[in-house]
Amino acid sequence: MENKLFAFQPTYAVHPGEYVQELLETYGMRQTELAIRLGITTKHLNNLINGKVPITFELANALEKVFVDHPARYWLSLQTTYDLLLRNIQIAEQYKKDPQVYDEWLNQFDYTNLVKMGYVKEFDSAKTTVARINNLLTFFGCSDMESWNNLYCSDLPASCRIAGASAAKVGNTSAWIRVGQILAQGYMQYVPEYNRSKFKEVLIQIRKLTIDTSKGFSERMRKLCQEAGVILMFVKEIPRSGICGAAYWINCNSIPCIQMSLRFKKNDHFWFTFFHEAAHIIKEHKKVVFLDCDEIDNTDAENEADRLSRDFLIPPPAYSRFIRQGRFYKEDIINFANYLEIHPGIVVGRLQHDNKIEWSWHNSLKTTLEWSS
Repeated sequence: MENKLFAFQPTYAVHPGEYVQELLETYGMRQTELAIRLGITTKHLNNLINGKVPITFELANALEKVFVDHPARYWLSLQTTYDLLLRNIQIAEQYKKDPQVYDEWLNQFDYTNLVKMGYVKEFDSAKTTVARINNLLTFFGCSDMESWNNLYCSDLPASCRIAGASAAKVGNTSAWIRVGQILAQGYMQYVPEYNRSKFKEVLIQIRKLTIDTSKGFSERMRKLCQEAGVILMFVKEIPRSGICGAAYWINCNSIPCIQMSLRFKKNDHFWFTFFHEAAHIIKEHKKVVFLDCDEIDNTDAENEADRLSRDFLIPPPAYSRFIRQGRFYKEDIINFANYLEIHPGIVVGRLQHDNKIEWSWHNSLKTTLEWSS
């Protein structure tokens, strides 16, 4: 069994004024004398000792001169610790008054699974709802639930293609995005300035990788995107996130990112999703985070991205000729795919989507993608 160590989390906060009182007793000094030495009124000192006013920078410097063994940073540290503890205690008190708000927010996440996957670190012991919320907020880099809502939820209804399945949780979806954002920060220093023309050229090279079934094709994809100033990341799907891919911009909308999850693992779905997200980057939809899942929002941006991905993989003139022939046997599909220089599984997926063949037909032509160990 793994042993976990957690920092002691007191349920009370000690104001630094109490330490001042202890020093008064140790030195046998009256409040009036200390107030004179500090250059403050006796009333102000009394309020400090009773926890009614904080220790400021000026007061910390004054205390350092009176009590030379206690430097200013000591007093400021006491004040900061007190403020943080008091804030946590206030949150706990708020939870007691209206636990439903906090419970509903936490229920958006599969907390235990996010910890198990290594995404959420348990800085606080997760015995209470408030502690779990604090751990989640630390992972997201948000100060409170309201800031999380504003950052990760305000745009979701308008911009995300989130699975229609009721099992999907918006918290898990946002967690998957956050993992990519953290990874992207590590790549930022290595990517050149985004070059739209270069990225178009790169996409032509990546299209040829659809017939590459070797394990290293994803790394070649990543390096090609990087040459054009695009960060490509592969992030394992978080259960009940309902997410396949995403396109967004970071660093003040200067660096485009594509994030893939391999959710359905079949290569036809993978390649359509990748080029769909690439289309959002090409069109420079910078102000929106696009999430690719089961149901497509009927918006101009999504419809255009679908069309660009579909037509880039299988050009319309060639596809129309193939459909008119009306022969969709395995040999016909393989020959057509060879002519297009793409994987036959992509042709199968397109025919199934367009109801030209049954969903159960020719699935053996598709390739299953797996995460490398």
